[in-house]
Amino acid sequence: MERRTLSLGDPDLNIGELYDHPPLARQGRADAVERFWAEYQDKFTNKAAMVRFLDSLSLPSTGAWAYARIPKTGTHSVLDALHQLEFGYPLTTKVTLPNNISSNMAPHMLDEAGVFMSPLQSHHTSETLRAAMRFTVIREPVARAMSSFRYLCKSHELASRQLAPVRLRLTAMTGFNWDTHVNTPIGLEKMVIFVAESLANPGFKLDRHIAPQSTSLPRDFFQPYMTGRTEELPRFLDNLADEFGIASTHRSRFAMRNAATGPDTFAVTRRLRQTIEDAYAEDVAWYGSL
Repeated sequence: MERRTLSLGDPDLNIGELYDHPPLARQGRADAVERFWAEYQDKFTNKAAMVRFLDSLSLPSTGAWAYARIPKTGTHSVLDALHQLEFGYPLTTKVTLPNNISSNMAPHMLDEAGVFMSPLQSHHTSETLRAAMRFTVIREPVARAMSSFRYLCKSHELASRQLAPVRLRLTAMTGFNWDTHVNTPIGLEKMVIFVAESLANPGFKLDRHIAPQSTSLPRDFFQPYMTGRTEELPRFLDNLADEFGIASTHRSRFAMRNAATGPDTFAVTRRLRQTIEDAYAEDVAWYGSL
C-alpha cells in the first residue's frame, strides 16, 4: 500500500488518511443503501441482511483494506491494532457509556471520528470492496460460545438495554431463569439450544453476539484474503503489519483489549461441548479449515 509520511518526527512513521466528511446520515445513507442493493440484491436474502453485513465492515478513507467485524472475536484488539498500523499511533483514549456491557467503546466510535467507516457511511463503492484487501478474524467456537454467554449474563447483571430482547426471548423459549441460571452450565446449554432453535426458525434475527460467526460473513461474497484466529491474534496482526508495509522496528506489541467479560466459572463437559459444536457446526468447520 502506498503511504505518506509525517513531515515532523520519525521520517519512517506511516500515517494514514482521515475521512474528510462525517458518516453519511439519512438521505446520504439511504442513497448508499440503494446503490449497493442495485448490485447486491441477488447475493442477500433481503435488503436488511445486506445492510447488516455492510455495517459490519470497517474501511479507511483510501479503501485499501476492509475488515469484517464479527462480535466476540477480538474486535477491540483488531481495531486498536488497525489504528496503530494505519496512523502510526496506538489508540489510548477510553469511552464508557452508562450500562454498556463493554468497558471501552472507543474502538467502536472510530466511525464517528472519521477514522474508519463502513461502506454505508462513506462514499466507497462496490468496486472499492472488490479491490480492497479483505480480512476477518474468527474464534474457536466453544470458547466463543462461552464468551458470548458471559457477555449475555453481564448484560443482565447491568440491567442493560443491550441484548434485552435476547434475554426476554431466551426465557420464553427455554425457561431460562435469570435468578438461577446466570453463569451456569445449564444456562449456557439453554442459550445454545436457543441459538439452534432460532436458526431453524430464522424469522426473528439472532443478535450477532451469540449467533454463529458464519452467519455474520457471507464468505462466498466477501471472500477474505486473510482470516485470523483469535487465539493466534498477535501473529495475525504481525502478518497484517507485513501487508501494511510496517517495519518491525516501528511496531508496538499488540495487546488483547477487552478480551473477556469475566472468568470461566465452570468447566464445559464433553456432552455440553458436543451440544455447542452441533449448534455451531458451520463455525467448527470454518475454524478447522484454517
